[in-house]
Amino acid sequence: MSFLEVTAFLLDGFKLSLLIFGVTLLLGAPLGLPIAFGSMSKIKPVKYIFKVIVWVVRGIPLMLQIFIIYYLPGLLFNFQLFGQVDRYFLLNYGIMDAGRILAKIHTIPAPVDAPDWELRFNAKIDRKIAMYENCE
Repeated sequence: MSFLEVTAFLLDGFKLSLLIFGVTLLLGAPLGLPIAFGSMSKIKPVKYIFKVIVWVVRGIPLMLQIFIIYYLPGLLFNFQLFGQVDRYFLLNYGIMDAGRILAKIHTIPAPVDAPDWELRFNAKIDRKIAMYENCE
């Protein structure tokens, strides 16, 4: 193979990489919002499931995750997921973006006219104690 043939072959791979990156960037960010909101859910099981998913995905290196997605089904169940790696990039980017979205949400300051957290908490507890005492 000549230098030009090899360069053309490498450019084809580069175009595919850019396509995967572009699709991941465009679709991963909107996918991060439901994951971020799931992590902030008031429903405890939903909240903890999303937090564990984000913790696992952010804690394991991407190459190891791709290796698991690409080869583990073939080793365990004797079939391959060749087309799934690009979808996993999308999912991974969405989960990583969820962490960034949560960090941005938690940096938003409380309104100035909002009551102090401790006063609100104590008022809520006092109200619940009063309801319990009046329940006799």
